[in-house]
Amino acid sequence: MHFGHVHRRAGTALASASLLAALALPSTAAAVPTQVLNTHNGSNGQSVRAAGQSLGANIKVSNNPHTIIQIGVLVDLNANGNLKFIVVDHDTHQLVHVTAPKAFNDDGKTWKLSNTISVQLMAGKTYDIGAISDQGAAWAYDISSATMGDFKSVLLNPNFSGYANPVVASHGGVDGAVKLFEDVISCGDGKVEGQEECDDGNDSDNDACLSNCVKASCGDMFVWDGMEECDDGNDSDNDASVDACKSALRCDGYLPYAVFGFDDGNDDDTDGCVGACSVATCGDGFLHVGVEACDDGNAVDGDACTNACGLPGCGDGVVQAGEECDDGNADDSDACTSLCKLPICGDGIVQEGEACDDGDGSPKDSATCDSDCTPVMCGDDHINVEAGEMCEGWEVPWALCSKNLCKFICAAGHGNCDDDPLNGCETSLKTVNNCGGCGIVCPDTKICGTDPQTNKTACL
Repeated sequence: MHFGHVHRRAGTALASASLLAALALPSTAAAVPTQVLNTHNGSNGQSVRAAGQSLGANIKVSNNPHTIIQIGVLVDLNANGNLKFIVVDHDTHQLVHVTAPKAFNDDGKTWKLSNTISVQLMAGKTYDIGAISDQGAAWAYDISSATMGDFKSVLLNPNFSGYANPVVASHGGVDGAVKLFEDVISCGDGKVEGQEECDDGNDSDNDACLSNCVKASCGDMFVWDGMEECDDGNDSDNDASVDACKSALRCDGYLPYAVFGFDDGNDDDTDGCVGACSVATCGDGFLHVGVEACDDGNAVDGDACTNACGLPGCGDGVVQAGEECDDGNADDSDACTSLCKLPICGDGIVQEGEACDDGDGSPKDSATCDSDCTPVMCGDDHINVEAGEMCEGWEVPWALCSKNLCKFICAAGHGNCDDDPLNGCETSLKTVNNCGGCGIVCPDTKICGTDPQTNKTACL
């Protein structure tokens, strides 16, 4: 008896060979899955089984994908009883699946709607399908090795002897028949079947069950309404979303993340959506690379990270240790310098009210600026030696102070040469113009006088 091959309907998606949940075969013809095998075909003499043997069918799966089967049974029992239906690996004799028992009332006429099974059959393998009974003993089954390997292989049931050779629907000698159906699992039909984790009957990816019949979870790149703020499909905390997928508003990639957050569908947490599907903000404790320099998760400005998520430093607007002030700008002409110091005369920065400032941190004279940050001016009562000033508006017995140059000029009428050592006027003071007969300025170690040998004025 040739039962043919089992082929999967196009569009059925399966991923593993795990057993599927038990399904009830529909009672109406319109709801019956596609039938691919029926051993009760009017000329199935080869399906005759001797007393003590169960009905059986041998199928080989030839298609590449896995095949889903459902079994309905036509059997005529001379007495009422229970049957279980089994699927066995033809080569290894290993039981693949067994149904729960179901009671049958014999009428000898119709297909008995058994508790059908839905099993994934692997491509390239051969399976035997049969029935066993509970007549008079525990459930048991065996395989007839003598007929193994051909299409007449049967599943022996030692407990089947209580049933006489049945007659099914006027096919004398036929003890039973198997209907084999292809079960098409359809994600989205509202029924959890096969390897489906869930099936809510819709194609939404924003509820507890995704459109591919997988349960929603944080990291699946779909925002679960009411449960997640966003979902970027990663577990990093260094972007705009953190790693908990906590319940909050949605961020779905279609609205600005600054308002709702969003799902950017990548595994990079240094962008605008982070692992918890929440909008990255300063103070969330996660570093947003390229946007934040630091994030210590608090709003304290006096620690190692400001509440603006910047590293502390002069110019950040926060007065840190070692700073006298910090006005958040680099303007040196206001109340706080770019070095975060209070402005003073001598800091080298011309502040408001200063005409000049040549200092290096402390007030001092320079060739162009007095120590009070005013310009050098002869007559201001401040002798700026760096600017070449020697005096300011006063005179000594031996000299006058030039009001224009703030330098000593020799006073007329004074004695020859030197009246005092190291006083700046070591020449003859007879005339204002040329300081008399000396005509020179003596070094500090000598004085101007008359050389006794030459009787001339000289430095002695």
